[in-house]
Amino acid sequence: MQLEDAQSSRSELEGLNEGLKRKNYDLERQVDEWKRFEHEGDAELDALRKRTSELEAKTEELQDRLSREKEVLTKSIEKEQKHVEKLKETASMWKVFSL
Repeated sequence: MQLEDAQSSRSELEGLNEGLKRKNYDLERQVDEWKRFEHEGDAELDALRKRTSELEAKTEELQDRLSREKEVLTKSIEKEQKHVEKLKETASMWKVFSL
C-alpha cells in the first residue's frame, strides 16, 4: 500500500514537474519576446532622436537663411524708399521750375 501511495505521489509530482517545465518555457519565451521588443524600441528611439537632431539643425539653418534674406530685403526696401524720396524731390523741383 505504501508503495502504491509513493508511486501515485511520484506520478503526481512528475505531472506537476512537466506542467512547471512547460510554464517555465512559456515564460522564458515571453521574456525573450519582450527583450526583442525592447531592443527594437531602442533602435526606433535612436532613429527618432537622430531624425529630430537633423530636423532641428535644418530648422536652425532655414531660420538663419530667412533672417539673412529678411535683412537683405529690408535694406533693399530702405534703398528704394530713399530713391522714391529723391524722385519726389526732383519732381517737386521740376514743378517749381515749370511754373
